[in-house]
Amino acid sequence: MPYSARVLLDSVSPNGVRLTTLEVTFPRFVLAEFNTHRAFCLDGETKLYFDPFPLTIRTLYERWHDGAGPRQPAMPLRSCNEETGEIYHTHVRDVTYSGDRPAFRVSLRNGQQIVTSADHRFLTRAGWERLEDAVGLRLGPGNVATWTREAEFAANGVVVKQTLVRHFVELESIEYVGVRETFDVEVEGPYHNFVADGFIVHNSRNSASSRAIPTAKLIERVENDPAMPLEWGRNKAGMSASDVLDEAEAAAAARVWLRARDDAVARARELLDLNVHKQELNRILEPFLWHTVIVTATEWENFFELRCSSSAQPEIRAAAVRMREAIDASRPQPVALGEWHTPLLQDDEGALDLETRRRVSAARCARVSYLTHEGKREIAKDLDLYERLRQDRHLSPFEHVATPAPDAAFHANFRGWIQMRAEVE
Repeated sequence: MPYSARVLLDSVSPNGVRLTTLEVTFPRFVLAEFNTHRAFCLDGETKLYFDPFPLTIRTLYERWHDGAGPRQPAMPLRSCNEETGEIYHTHVRDVTYSGDRPAFRVSLRNGQQIVTSADHRFLTRAGWERLEDAVGLRLGPGNVATWTREAEFAANGVVVKQTLVRHFVELESIEYVGVRETFDVEVEGPYHNFVADGFIVHNSRNSASSRAIPTAKLIERVENDPAMPLEWGRNKAGMSASDVLDEAEAAAAARVWLRARDDAVARARELLDLNVHKQELNRILEPFLWHTVIVTATEWENFFELRCSSSAQPEIRAAAVRMREAIDASRPQPVALGEWHTPLLQDDEGALDLETRRRVSAARCARVSYLTHEGKREIAKDLDLYERLRQDRHLSPFEHVATPAPDAAFHANFRGWIQMRAEVE
């Protein structure tokens, strides 16, 4: 299966904001880097509250990626139970560099401060909001930050022994501090947030799950068309390889990779004989699989700047370049107020009522296909899947289905569009 990217649906709102949904295929072993790209960013000196001690996000990044110390993935990181307000502990899945971004220092009336991009999401009294939406933040002449609304931000304090319950604190001031190196963290669920400088902040595509595919099909895929590195970098300190192995060394490395594939297949077959469920044993095969995701966004500039760069991992760069080419070749179609962007609906399904179209689209985004895993198109199964997702609160597929907003401001992850997820939540 080759690298690929195709536009599933390309829409433009009455306010001129473009919303594009892509289907992208690349090796699964770069899925983490793809999924952890964030437009939302925190300054490198932001403190993360690992108990019993804090660590800056920059230091965590260096330890995680550059071998400057232990990765320490099991360190307990403070997170907020959004239902009860209690603080519990989660764990880091990944930490990513988000590039140089305009940054603002947000100060609360209790003295807590954080430096962040304008689009990072914070838990406020009104729910999850981007900073710029929560307070109406604008950068005026002379780089003076102004805001038009007051807000109360969820906080946990900065003292290690402080009570493990969130509270809300009023905004004191916002100051533009220039362009800063920024980072973000991905944490384990069920609540995708963490405590940073005392603020409760969010780590914010849909992705095919290996758990849903029969093991026999996955084995066939990795035997006939295994995903492999595009190039074999020569070992050195740091995240990126600047040199590659010569032809003979690369051929030897490829043979070792394929032997590892053969070992994984053999172990998967043994577990299958032991009647182990595919949600466990399919994980063994994942490094050798091609992977398909659905991704929808209004903002692409930062992603392409980082992922099309020569310093990006070759496999993620190959996918990102194809994504950019697909978007450049596409022409968005206008969507009026009250109409909806519904990816994966087919041309002959326009007669379905609006609510059915929305639900079917959300379910298909979750499945990453308009077909079931049996290769059939079945509206009834789509609607059943939608209902299970809604009841179980697996709501990320609902983010791809959106309607134009009356303005061009940010609403959750999109500018100028309101996601179906917002009304479900």
